[in-house]
Amino acid sequence: MNTLKSILSSLIIIFAMAALLISCSEKPAVSTFQQETDAFIEKNMKELHIPAVSFAVMQNGEYISSGVYGLAEVELNVPANEHTLFNVGSVGKTFTATAIMVLEEDGKLSIKDPIGKHLEGIPASWDNITIEHLLNHTSGIKDYVADFPGYTLLPNIDRAVELTPEHYIEMCTINPLNFPTGTRFAYSNSNYALLGFIIRKHIDTSMDEFIRKRVFEPAGMMDTRYEAAKELRANRAKGYHKDSTGVINGDLISDFYSTIGDCGILTSGKELAKWGPALADGKVISKTQVEKMWTKHQLNNGKLSQEDYITYGLGWRIDDVLGSPEFGHNGSFRKGYLGFYRYYPEHDLSIAIMMNQWSEMGKSFLLFGSLAESFLPDDLKFTGRQTIEGELADQWKEQIKTFGTLLSENEDLSPIVEKVYADIIADEYADFSKKWGENIVAAERHFLGEWDVSQKKVIKHGQKVKKIGLFREFSPELSEDWDTYITVYLSESGKIIGVSDKYLKKD
Repeated sequence: MNTLKSILSSLIIIFAMAALLISCSEKPAVSTFQQETDAFIEKNMKELHIPAVSFAVMQNGEYISSGVYGLAEVELNVPANEHTLFNVGSVGKTFTATAIMVLEEDGKLSIKDPIGKHLEGIPASWDNITIEHLLNHTSGIKDYVADFPGYTLLPNIDRAVELTPEHYIEMCTINPLNFPTGTRFAYSNSNYALLGFIIRKHIDTSMDEFIRKRVFEPAGMMDTRYEAAKELRANRAKGYHKDSTGVINGDLISDFYSTIGDCGILTSGKELAKWGPALADGKVISKTQVEKMWTKHQLNNGKLSQEDYITYGLGWRIDDVLGSPEFGHNGSFRKGYLGFYRYYPEHDLSIAIMMNQWSEMGKSFLLFGSLAESFLPDDLKFTGRQTIEGELADQWKEQIKTFGTLLSENEDLSPIVEKVYADIIADEYADFSKKWGENIVAAERHFLGEWDVSQKKVIKHGQKVKKIGLFREFSPELSEDWDTYITVYLSESGKIIGVSDKYLKKD
C-alpha cells in the first residue's frame, strides 16, 4: 500500500512538472497595448507605402516594447527582422560627435582647436572656425544637402559622384560663409562632413573599425556598423522612395556621400535604443564629455544655438517635455531611409524608430512622434489629459490669446513677452508671425494643465523657466486626424519666454 501511494505521489509530481513545462513553453499572450501598437504601425505603413519599420523602447536596462514589420527588400520579398540594419541618416551625427569626444579624451585634439590645425586646404580667413563650431552648427559653412532659411547651398552638388576629401574641402572653401562664424545657428551637413575628415586624420584604421571598437561595442551595439555603399553589409535593408506608382528604389548616393560623417550609421531598433543609456552611464566616453554634448551651446551674443525652437548641443538636439530633458536627433537619407531617436534621462527611457522609405518624410516623422508619445510615462504624456476649466485656465487662455493678438497686429510684444524671445520672433519668424498670431486667435483651445518647474533647471533662450502651460487646440487648417499641442513657457517674471507645438495623430 505504501509502495502504491509512493508511485501515485511520484506520478502526480511528474504530471505537475510536465504541465509547468508545457505552460512555460507556450508563447506569452500579446498585451492589448502591443496589439494596438502593431495595428497603428501596420495601418500607417500601408497608408504611407512604407516597406519596413523597426522600433524599440528601453527603460532601466530592459526592453519594454519592440517590433519589426514589413520587408527589408521588396523585390525579393525578404522580411525585416530584429537584426535588420537601417541607415538612420542624421542620427549619425550623434555618433560622429561622440567619436570627436573620444579623440579629445585621447589627447588627439581639442574641440577648441581651429579646424585648419587638423585639415589641409583651410584658408586663413577660416582661422576662427573651431571644431566646436562644426559640432554645434555655428560655423557659417554652406550646406551641401538642403536649403535652409537665410543662407544658400554649396552649388552644383551631385551626390552620385565620388569625390576625395581634398576636392570636397576645396568646394567648401571657394564659397563664402553664409554668416560670420559664431553669430547664428544654421544646420549644415557640411560641418559633419569636415568632422568625419578630422576623425580620419587621427585613426590608423578604417572609420568602420574605429567607431565599432571605440563607440558601438562599448555601448553594447554589437550589430551596428558604419555604412559603406560599395561593400557588403550583412542584414542591411534596402532603401526606397514612393511615387504615384507605389514603392520605387531610393536615390543613388556615392560611397563618398554615404560615409562622410553627417550620416552613415547602420543600426536596428533594439541596437539604437541602447545608445542614450550607454552614454548616460559613461560606457563610451566620460560623463564630463557627455555633459558637453548635452549642454545647450551659445552664440557669440549669448543667445542659444537653436533650430525651430529646438536648441542644439554638440551633435544632439536638446529639448524638454513639460520640463523633463529630452535628447535626440532625427535623420533622413535620400538613399531611402528615415530615423528617429529620443532619450529621457530622468526616466532612463530610450526610444528608437526607423524605416526604409524617404519620400513621405514629413508625415513619417509625425508618425514617429505619435508612436514615441505612446511610450512616455503618464507625467510626460500630452494625450489623454482632460480639459481644465476655471480661473487658472482663463488666465492662461487670456495670456496666449493676447500674445496672438499682438502678433497678428504687429504690435509691441514687450508687455507680455520677454525681450530676448521677442527679438528672436522679430528676427527669425518675421515672415509668418502675423499669420501665426491670426491662427492663435482663431484656434479652438483647451487648457490641459500647469507645471511649476521653478525647482528644475529648465532654460529657454538663456532665461530660467518658472511655469509651463499646456494646451490642445484645433485649427481649421489642420486635418481632423491630428491634434495640436501647444506648450507655453513663462519666465520668472511671468512673461512668455517660449512657445512650441507638437502634432500627434488621434488614432
